[in-house]
Amino acid sequence: MKGNLTKQFNLVLKLLFIIFIFLISLTAFITKKNFVNTYKPFVVTSDSMIPTIKKGSLVIVDKNKKQFSKNDIITFQYPINMQKTITHRIVGYVTEANYNYFVTKGDNNSENDPWKVTTDLIIGNVVFTIPLLGYLVEFISKPLGLILLIIIPAIILIYKEVENLIKVIANNLNSQKRKSPNIFMK
Repeated sequence: MKGNLTKQFNLVLKLLFIIFIFLISLTAFITKKNFVNTYKPFVVTSDSMIPTIKKGSLVIVDKNKKQFSKNDIITFQYPINMQKTITHRIVGYVTEANYNYFVTKGDNNSENDPWKVTTDLIIGNVVFTIPLLGYLVEFISKPLGLILLIIIPAIILIYKEVENLIKVIANNLNSQKRKSPNIFMK
């Protein structure tokens, strides 16, 4: 009875591990690739869009949309540091010296953003969000996260498989010894 429970537990553990690895791999794939060259994921790193989008959410942005309207939520390059992105809502338009600019604001901010957003800074329009998944994406993208969530579980799985393989081989050897007659014994 105890052996069956252990086997069932090991089977459930393996199944959960496979599902976990699949989800981690899918998350890593989505965040590193522009899937179908249309959508790109971004992690929201501030509370500026609460309650609409919470910190730690993963937003999926449609990169192909070129026309934007008031109240659209967009992701754009931060004008002060082009390596960073911001996800805010368009609250208006401004035209200065024959240039059109978007005025943006976080839903949780009391004032409009101090910069002007041009269309060349806009990456795309937010089409949907996945709450909390951004935390996992950020964690996996760091060495410690990779080690804890992928490498260590993989080592444990390999260890358990080798351990089971050794038991099967030992059982087969023992059963062969019992079945084969010993011609040297009298």
